[in-house]
Amino acid sequence: MIKLFTHTDLDGVSCEILGRIAFGEDIDVVRCGYGNIDDKVEEFINSDEEYDKLFITDISVNKEIAD
Repeated sequence: MIKLFTHTDLDGVSCEILGRIAFGEDIDVVRCGYGNIDDKVEEFINSDEEYDKLFITDISVNKEIAD
């Protein structure tokens, strides 16, 4: 299973579309804005959720979350 965090703008949604084409039903997408990306990714990191891969597309997290 794939976890994808992507931006809410047009090119971010394009990443979601390509992810769905590539991985079909095996993708869980979270659309984020600049105001909530860090919280969403940190929540995911601290959760018990397990995925095979994590992708963050068209948006970035702060240095603390990245580390």
